[in-house]
Amino acid sequence: MSQTLPARRQDIEAVRVLAAFGIVWFHAHAPQLALGYAGLVVFLVLSVWLSAGSRQGWAAVRQRARRLLVPWVLWFVVYGWYVHTLRLPVVDTRHGMLAGVLAGSNIHLWYLPFMFGLLLVVDALRRVLPARGLALAAGLLATALALGIPLWRPLTLGTFYPLRQWADAALPVSYGLMLLGVGALTPRQRAATLAGPVLAAALVAPLESFGLTCTIGLGVCAWLAWRPAPAPGGWSVQGLSDLCMGIYLVHILVLEALLRRTPLRGALLAVAVFVVSALLVAGGRALAPRWRGWWS
Repeated sequence: MSQTLPARRQDIEAVRVLAAFGIVWFHAHAPQLALGYAGLVVFLVLSVWLSAGSRQGWAAVRQRARRLLVPWVLWFVVYGWYVHTLRLPVVDTRHGMLAGVLAGSNIHLWYLPFMFGLLLVVDALRRVLPARGLALAAGLLATALALGIPLWRPLTLGTFYPLRQWADAALPVSYGLMLLGVGALTPRQRAATLAGPVLAAALVAPLESFGLTCTIGLGVCAWLAWRPAPAPGGWSVQGLSDLCMGIYLVHILVLEALLRRTPLRGALLAVAVFVVSALLVAGGRALAPRWRGWWS
């Protein structure tokens, strides 16, 4: 059984890379969108599961702000400039200025302020709740959300940005919160808590495609949490995994450029966007290593 918070396990880093590719796949409208959207589910689970750090209090807040809010502001300006050149509004204020700002100048930027606020809540919960209680409560919540997908998802799809993204994030976030404390459970409790939301999502998958998406994404994370940690050494994808946040942030610009200038579509477009984005991020980090944490 793996530890609750694995540190730089290369199987997890490999899954992180696949999750980033899945997000690119989804945005490129490649075949099997449910499979691509599972990348976002995994991305969210890992963001919570691996969120615990050694810093606490204001030091943790400053660290999270630098990691999430500073890139958000920078990329908000970059994408704001881009949509302005297209003569589109930088912020969609149809549902209020706050909703528009939190959605971002491009909708994929919703992740950064959302995750900043969420992780502050997670830090608070971990200070006041025992790990066992946190895992059991979050596992039950994740199972309930999975079973309710056919009821709540059609309703949230009719709402506005970023509310619909937050709604989709609720289940993977709950699962990631459960993984933070799953190491405190007995083996039977671990098995039931890991499997419950996955089986619930599979049960409703024929009724709502998001059920299939969550079955895949949560299933992968359950496998990572259950399997023994690989021995240190050997193969490594750390270099590519370190680029994933940057790939997530830059890939929309690359996608727009390739859509306008090449005939690539579908799977080939997704692969090209991922590769070009990775090269751009790697090049930028190599040219300005001191600043890489501020934008990627």
